[in-house]
Amino acid sequence: MSARPSPLLSAFNWILFVGVSLLNLSVGATLQTLALPLDRSKRLCLWVNHWIWGRMLYAVEVFWPLRREGYERVAAGPYIVVSNHGSVLDIPANMTLPLPLRVVGKTSLFEVPIMGWYMTFSRQIPLDADDPASVASMMTCVKEALAEGVSVLIFPEGTRTVDGTLGVFNRGAFRLAKDLDVPLLPVVVEGTRDILPKGSLRPARPVDAVTVQVLDPIDPGGFSTARKLSNTVRRSMEAVLDQPCSGQLA
Repeated sequence: MSARPSPLLSAFNWILFVGVSLLNLSVGATLQTLALPLDRSKRLCLWVNHWIWGRMLYAVEVFWPLRREGYERVAAGPYIVVSNHGSVLDIPANMTLPLPLRVVGKTSLFEVPIMGWYMTFSRQIPLDADDPASVASMMTCVKEALAEGVSVLIFPEGTRTVDGTLGVFNRGAFRLAKDLDVPLLPVVVEGTRDILPKGSLRPARPVDAVTVQVLDPIDPGGFSTARKLSNTVRRSMEAVLDQPCSGQLA
């Protein structure tokens, strides 16, 4: 891993990140508005997110090459996608999955100017874990998305890790998977925390690769409780963390 870059390199990375994000927003909002009469579930802008904020972002960010493994395991879905969480960059990393994907995110993200509007427009799902009404609304939105054939990304740790270790899993995603009989798709992301860790606004350094590893989908029907399902998924993700990724560079 390279040494900490100059402020000029950090500024370069931010310019690319903001530029791609604004391109994603403008293209997604424009195309989805035009297609809305034929696409009430707003799947089109989710595919724009995949191609621009996911694939394009990591293509143009030359200091953050993307390495993919296990993408052949992804079928049409829908899935409840569960991923570890070390950085805000985990969201676009997961958007490289070949799926229409909505994200369950903290309500504070929906208050960010411009980005928050687009998150609401594209029907991302807000959550205040301390508000029972918000939790109930989130579950309703997840059910609606899955019924429309749209997969949902949930970070079961609930917050970004500080030291890189896998945190305690909340069981909400796993209860939903069991209640709705929807397969889980575990995803392990590495490298993003080295670029932009929690509490930092400055990209820390280039990395050899941001790795996104897709594990085998898991049928919740084989587990008697959400706790057992959660523990199994967590162990499988722990086993992958810090292991070399042999996948291809995108």
